[in-house]
Parts: sequence; structure tokens; C-alpha cells
Amino acid sequence: MVIKWTYSAEKDLEIIYKFYLKTSNKKVANKIINEIVTATDSLNLGLYLGQIEPLLSNYSEGYRYLISNHTKIIYTINEDYILITHVFDTRRRPTKLKKR
Repeated sequence: MVIKWTYSAEKDLEIIYKFYLKTSNKKVANKIINEIVTATDSLNLGLYLGQIEPLLSNYSEGYRYLISNHTKIIYTINEDYILITHVFDTRRRPTKLKKR
């Protein structure tokens, strides 16, 4: 199944990359981003691999998540594709996810 990324999710990746670039180095930043993207590839093994996201359970889209290091990858399953909607650092306040 095709995996698509929302603009917001791509922006989240950019923010994470810049953070690690600033606090570590380019090698670490690339490694983190590659791990996140690789984690989404596992969705082709099973669409329902991730758990239901409790903070977004009141939405009809059926948000689920995967974890990669300190990152929560939020996604929904559509008829023709998987949509990555957000990439969220789990060390932040969980309520910030709900506001997005």
C-alpha cells in the first residue's frame, strides 16, 4: 500500500532534523530521520500494526501510531493509502498533540 505524508508530518520531520542537527550533528540527524521513515515502511507488513492513539480516539479517522525512538508517528488508514499525519516527539507534553 502507498504511504503518503501530510505537509504537517513533513514539517514535523524537518523540525526534528533541525533539532538533531543543532544539538548533535548531521550524521545523527540523518540517522533519526531514516529510522522514522523506515518505521513507516513496516506498515506494509500490517496496516493495523500500530496501536490506536488514545488522545485522538474521538476522531472518526481512526488514528493509530508507531513508535520510533522518542518519536510517535501518527497515521490513518484510507482505502487506497496510509496517511502519516504527524510525527511527534514523545518527550513533549501529550496534550500538545491534541491541539494540533
